[in-house]
Amino acid sequence: PGEGRDVIRYLLPSTLFGNITDLGFQLPPLVEYVETMEMPQTLADQYTVLQHQVLSEALRIARNGDPGALSTWFAASRFRPASAFRPAVVAYNRKGGKMSVTFPSALPDHGWLPKEEKLAEIVRENMAKGRKTLVFVEQTGTRDIRDRLKLAIETLAPGGELTLVETPRFALRTPSVEVLSANDMAPAKREAWIRTHVGAMDAMLVNPKLIETGLD
Repeated sequence: PGEGRDVIRYLLPSTLFGNITDLGFQLPPLVEYVETMEMPQTLADQYTVLQHQVLSEALRIARNGDPGALSTWFAASRFRPASAFRPAVVAYNRKGGKMSVTFPSALPDHGWLPKEEKLAEIVRENMAKGRKTLVFVEQTGTRDIRDRLKLAIETLAPGGELTLVETPRFALRTPSVEVLSANDMAPAKREAWIRTHVGAMDAMLVNPKLIETGLD
C-alpha cells in the first residue's frame, strides 16, 4: 500500500498475489445485522426537512450544472442521526447556487440519542459475557463524535437490568473506554499500543480507516 508507481515494474516480476484463504488461515465466523430504532420526534422532523427541503434545493443547484450540493445533502442525511446532540448548519455556496439550513440540537428530554443508548446496552451485554467491544466511528475529523460516544458508554453502560448471564461485577462498574486517534501515534506504533492496553479496556472507539491495513 502506498508504493510509488515508478517502482511497480521492479516489483511485479517478483510479486505473488494471494488471499488470506490461500495461506490456510481459518477466519472466525462473521454475522452482520442491522439494529433499527425510532428517531426522537425532533430529529424525525429535522430529517423530514433534509429529505424534502434540503434535497429539493440540492437538486435545483444540480440542474444548474453544480452537483456538489447533493454531496452536502447526502453527508447531512448520513451523519445527522449520530450527531443530533448538537446544532448543525447544512450549507452550500458555489457557482450553481447556495442553500443554508440551521438545525438546533435534537436531543430527547432525557438527554441521550437512541443510538447512544443502544451502543451502551451492547457494551454492557458484552461486558457481562467477558467480551470486549470494538466500535467503528466515521465522524472523527472536524465533526468528531468520539468523546460524546465515550461519555455515553461510561454513563449508560453501568447498571441496567440484570439478566441470568450478568453479574453485579460486570453490570455495575464503569467500563474502561479507549479512543484510538490518528493524531496520537504513528501507524507503526498502533498495534503495540492496542496490545498493551487491550487487557484493561472494555471498548475501543476508532475510525476503521486507521486499522484497515496491517492490524487484525
